[in-house]
Amino acid sequence: MMTLKGDPDRINIHGVSFPPGSDLRESFDVWHLHSTEMKELLKNEAIRDRVVRTNLGTFYSDGMVRVSGREYTSLEQSSCFQRGEMGCLSCHQLHQFPDDTRSRTEWANDQLKPSAIGNAACLQCHDQQQYSTSHTHHAADSTGSNCYNCHMPHTAYGLLKAIRNHTISIPDLKQDLAAKRPNACNQCHLDKTMKWTANHLSDWYSIDAPELDADQSEIAASILWLLKGDAANRALAAWTMGWSDAQATSDNDWQSIYLAQLLNDPYLAIRLIARRSLQTLPGLAELEMMPLGSDAERGEAIRSIIATWDQEQHSANPALLLGPQNTVQTKQINSLIKQRDNTPMTLTE
Repeated sequence: MMTLKGDPDRINIHGVSFPPGSDLRESFDVWHLHSTEMKELLKNEAIRDRVVRTNLGTFYSDGMVRVSGREYTSLEQSSCFQRGEMGCLSCHQLHQFPDDTRSRTEWANDQLKPSAIGNAACLQCHDQQQYSTSHTHHAADSTGSNCYNCHMPHTAYGLLKAIRNHTISIPDLKQDLAAKRPNACNQCHLDKTMKWTANHLSDWYSIDAPELDADQSEIAASILWLLKGDAANRALAAWTMGWSDAQATSDNDWQSIYLAQLLNDPYLAIRLIARRSLQTLPGLAELEMMPLGSDAERGEAIRSIIATWDQEQHSANPALLLGPQNTVQTKQINSLIKQRDNTPMTLTE
């Protein structure tokens, strides 16, 4: 969290004097949830109550930011910032360069400098040979060898989509599970279980595997997030199922029956994200369904999605709850939905 420095009365009249690109600490005190300074601050009951309320919709339980608009706070927690010279302008730019050949829409998606697209951003400091395929364990030109995807996964929410987390972390399933946060591996490998992820992280990087329950061991992580997760995780899972990198890794011919479940989600934002992702799937580009539509209209859209799905042959896959001859494990799906975390959420992006 950040608190303004200076006289509150003057700030209310004249605003915040923060020139973009300058040191944020000149205008704000930046507090990290588990820092020594914050622990001391939390001894004040009034401040502690405020932080707890703010934390619910702003931070994961381990202090990692979960919403957009606080990328600098995330960045400050990273080794790249603390031990290097990384700042916002290491990768981003305020205005598009005249010689940038990208369309304005493509550039505006993340406002990256041309020199920060893909792994070029990390290779400004890191040695390419040290972080080659022997490190990534993925093909050189695959999404799994994209530094961003492993170390800046889409675990923050904002602007009705998933945002890359700027903490620049190392994949750690145990830590992610404890914080109830999606993990980087299963955001690409949508069709794999957490047990699959735990085994690979252990084999490749000697990262301790957490204890997993039966669902986490047998059912694809993305389905668990989407059907039984809290509202934030459902939103992230819905977006990820429409993400091109995830579809390239996990195919795009099975997600529709699960995204259809979210068209009846209590949160309109989740319905909208689900519709957008559905429109990226085969045969559904022209899908029309208003998030604010009636139950009957949404029901008709769901039936249309299922009919489109039934037109294709789908291989049996227990992790995706798909049986032979296009059968779906409806009983298990309904059981997961009944276990959904319905904790009310207000994400303070």
